[in-house]
Amino acid sequence: GFKVVDVIDGDRASMMQALSRIQTDLKGQQAVAMLYYAGHGLQLDWRNYMVPVDAQIDKSEDVPKQTVDIELVIQAFKTASTRMNILVLDACRDNPFPRSGAGKGLAQLDAPPGTYLAFATAPGNVAEDGDESSGK
Repeated sequence: GFKVVDVIDGDRASMMQALSRIQTDLKGQQAVAMLYYAGHGLQLDWRNYMVPVDAQIDKSEDVPKQTVDIELVIQAFKTASTRMNILVLDACRDNPFPRSGAGKGLAQLDAPPGTYLAFATAPGNVAEDGDESSGK
């Protein structure tokens, strides 16, 4: 019963357009909203970001400009007045900026009531990407 908006190998513009479209489609529907994100993610200063395929991140200052903050998704669902939110973040990677405010894995989120969060691993840990050569 879900209306699905697919973004496969999304660049930042297509991810932001999809988020805007979802917010518009959900507005006033009292719907159940769900985001399933599988891809690279990182945390910086206790904020979680989805990393688009076109991101060119060389320093921590690039992160907010070239990624999509998970808080934007939560805010879009909240603005649309959804009755329930489900966020599945199948993303985790090591800190690419060892001397910055970035930590391992993704940060714990404080989500609004009625929101279910699922991570690939516990906050602050790194999920395994698998080994292509072994098929695992």
